[in-house]
Amino acid sequence: MPGRFDVTFPDCGATHSGDLFLILDGARIDAPRFIYERDDRPEMDLLYRSTPHEPVKEVSPCIVRPSENSRLRGDVDNWRSDGIAIESRADIHTLGNHLRSLISVRLPDGALAYLRFYSPSQIDPLLSSLSDHELTIFSGPVTRWHYFAPVDGWKTVEVPGTSESQEASNEGWFQLSEEHLRAIEAGNEAVFRKKLVHQAGWPVTPESMSRIDQIVLRASSFGFQAQGDIATYAELACYYGDRLEEPDALAVLQSEDKPAGQRLEIIDSMMSYGDA
Repeated sequence: MPGRFDVTFPDCGATHSGDLFLILDGARIDAPRFIYERDDRPEMDLLYRSTPHEPVKEVSPCIVRPSENSRLRGDVDNWRSDGIAIESRADIHTLGNHLRSLISVRLPDGALAYLRFYSPSQIDPLLSSLSDHELTIFSGPVTRWHYFAPVDGWKTVEVPGTSESQEASNEGWFQLSEEHLRAIEAGNEAVFRKKLVHQAGWPVTPESMSRIDQIVLRASSFGFQAQGDIATYAELACYYGDRLEEPDALAVLQSEDKPAGQRLEIIDSMMSYGDA
């Protein structure tokens, strides 16, 4: 039966059986081409089709139910950063419409916001912020979510039950609360700090996380706010250590007349020259 086969996700530690679907991020890869290069008979649909977002369907997320002999299964490493996998007993039409209803969600102030639930980096903090009941109604016909986290490897979220599938026309029905947003922000920050630990080449332990927390705190004291700038500072701090606390380095880091990126470039050059 097409789409129904055992799927072993590397590092997941388990084999899952069920109706497997992939959702690939069309803003990151040419999803239809990627699919057809690896599957001769996929069951596929663009989530932006027949929605207000259809004018930009070239970047639409794409849902696919792999055929029985699909090569998508063996090519996991090439899509795991650009999409997720889900399991469901629903057909692709019902499932696709439910997912279309989640393209946008309602914020606490009533505004609509895009929800990139097909992004591995965003689905993790989102699902973690939901109660069991919220997870069930959010997931609708989805029974399991699978996604890859760069530091932790494959993760699987089992949905406690199944709920009514939403129609595509109900887009925006799911409401995020301030509590959800705070939990998502905290989850994103935790993922970011784990990436910094991984970047430093350290194992993820309470000690290494505490060390990174101190580095991030120090970066903040210099006014670095963007994650890219904090990551660069952390890389320099891990490599040069206490040299960043020397007077000449502090004078640059504490300078208020240079933007963050320029200060970091100067520090990198200064440290490298000092090593020469």
